[in-house]
Amino acid sequence: MLSPEQIKCIPRTTRNNWNKFSHENYYGYEMAKDYIEDFDYMKVVLTNKHLKRGVKFMCAMSYGYRDIIQKIEGNRKLLREHSDSITSSIRRLVDYGQIKTTDACKLFGVSKDWFYRHREKKICSKSILSKCFRQYPNQLTFKEVSMIESIVKDQYNVGKTKTTLYYQSMREGLIACALSTFFKYADLVGYQKRKKKPKGDNPKGFRATHPFEWLHVDVTHIHTQKDGIQYVAFVKDNFSKALLGYKSVSKRPDSGFIRELFGETFDKYSLLKRSQPINILSDGGSENKGSLLEWINQIKAPPVVRKLTARTEDFPQSNSMAESTHSIYKSEFLRGKHSMDNEQHLIHIEEFFRYYNHSRFPSDFYGLTPMEVLNGEKPDKTKFTERIKQGQKERVEENRAYNECPLICV
Repeated sequence: MLSPEQIKCIPRTTRNNWNKFSHENYYGYEMAKDYIEDFDYMKVVLTNKHLKRGVKFMCAMSYGYRDIIQKIEGNRKLLREHSDSITSSIRRLVDYGQIKTTDACKLFGVSKDWFYRHREKKICSKSILSKCFRQYPNQLTFKEVSMIESIVKDQYNVGKTKTTLYYQSMREGLIACALSTFFKYADLVGYQKRKKKPKGDNPKGFRATHPFEWLHVDVTHIHTQKDGIQYVAFVKDNFSKALLGYKSVSKRPDSGFIRELFGETFDKYSLLKRSQPINILSDGGSENKGSLLEWINQIKAPPVVRKLTARTEDFPQSNSMAESTHSIYKSEFLRGKHSMDNEQHLIHIEEFFRYYNHSRFPSDFYGLTPMEVLNGEKPDKTKFTERIKQGQKERVEENRAYNECPLICV
């Protein structure tokens, strides 16, 4: 960096000491190592007007590119999707620009390992991810993907949520993978999502601390092809999400209808023998007043039973726990179809009652059904952890030994 005239002004002994002293002995050498090794290149660039302008141009493009990528949500996924274009651009920079691979990778905001990993990837026509089983052994095996596809496309499972399908399959030992992995592959093999109504600004629900603390009730109407509208009411436990009872009638229900439903529910679970308070939540319909309130008022404590109305000044929370049951029955269980007549309608209600309590798996119960939680079982997030780890180990071994790769990978 010093001119010849400046160097002549420096004492000869000082210059000799500089020549004898190794750069490695200077404090901070590790931080300046890359600059020292590339010093000659930097000097050439800085002294050449065209090279200097070209490097500035490339740096400006790189900064702008990286700034945009980093601000995009899911930028890693975006990089993977365009890995072919990025790796080919890096190769051209290295070949034609005579720069190091590491420096070219920095211009695109990726690591050297990322570049080599994606440059060497192979396209496998048998993998649903189009990735070589040997090169990417952590992906699900061909057999596992086929199993998930058969689960998703089974007519008996049409309409069920992915969460229910996952935990049902885990309990039956059909698969051994994480919930998010199952979701990913289920979508890839053609899982059809249920259409959900757009959410409004409804008040939030709430959760109980133990079974039978909060009981929800709501009435909905069900269309039949021959016998017209049928009215159905379910009693649902907030804590376990279990359905405790149901009742159906062909005419518009009154308060006596709801009172009979709760009378049957209280007798079935011996709720009048409990010591803890019981809260009944409903909407403001007339069927939730009259005879129902008279029946509640004549109950002698304990337990203390009180009736509340959702979305009121006294209780602003919603009754969504009950309302969601109707949505599940119509869209997930009936799948948008209608019962032929009242007789078939009652059969469907009974089947749904069993399905919901014993064959459906809410996500926050980690593989337990509502009835199992009602009966005292505690949800365990780590219930399938060991099986998933064992499945991953076996999966890697099977994929690395996959013997069809030479025939189908290009």
